[in-house]
Amino acid sequence: GDLPIKCVKSGMLGTTDNIAALAEFLRAHDDYQYVLDPVLVANSGGSLGDQATLVKAFVELIPLATVITPNTVELRALTGIDDIERATQKLFEMGAKAVLVKGGHEDTPDHIRNVLYADGKMIAESHCPRLDGQYHGSGCSLASFIAGRLALGDSLKTAVQHAETWLFGVLKNAESPVVNGQKIPKRF
Repeated sequence: GDLPIKCVKSGMLGTTDNIAALAEFLRAHDDYQYVLDPVLVANSGGSLGDQATLVKAFVELIPLATVITPNTVELRALTGIDDIERATQKLFEMGAKAVLVKGGHEDTPDHIRNVLYADGKMIAESHCPRLDGQYHGSGCSLASFIAGRLALGDSLKTAVQHAETWLFGVLKNAESPVVNGQKIPKRF
C-alpha cells in the first residue's frame, strides 16, 4: 500500500496457470505498464514445459503488454514465422503495442542488433559489439531495467536506450562462477 506499482515485468512464467493469473491481474490493473519477456527456453537450454501450450497461453498476455522483449528464438516460437520482420508484424497482428527484438541469438559474429518497434513501425535500432562467452540472465536483466525506467517515467525509446547501455556495461564486467560456464552479469 505504501509503494504504488507503476510497472510490472514478467519473465519465466513456466505454466499456463501462471500466465492466466498474470493476465487476470493485469486486466484488473490496466493502469500499470507491463514488460513481457516471453521466456520459453532457459538460457542453459532446458525446456520450461510444453512449449506449444505455453505459446498459446502467451497470446493472452501480448495485448496487455506495454512492450514485449523476445529474442529471435522466442519471436519465431511465438509466431511460427522464421523471417524476423514478418514475425514481428505478426506480434502486432496479435495485439502487441511495442516489440523490442533482441538479436543476441542471430549469427552475427562481431555485433548484436536490437530493433525497437512501436505500432508496427521501427522506431529505434541499436548495435553493440558481441562479447565473448555465454551469459545467464542478460535478457531478464534488460527487460527488468526497461521496466524500472518506465516506472520512473521514461518514454519507451529512452528506457530501452538506457537499458541497453547499462546491460552492455554489466556484461563487460560479468563474473564466471564456474570455469567454462555461463557468465553472470555484474548488476551491482
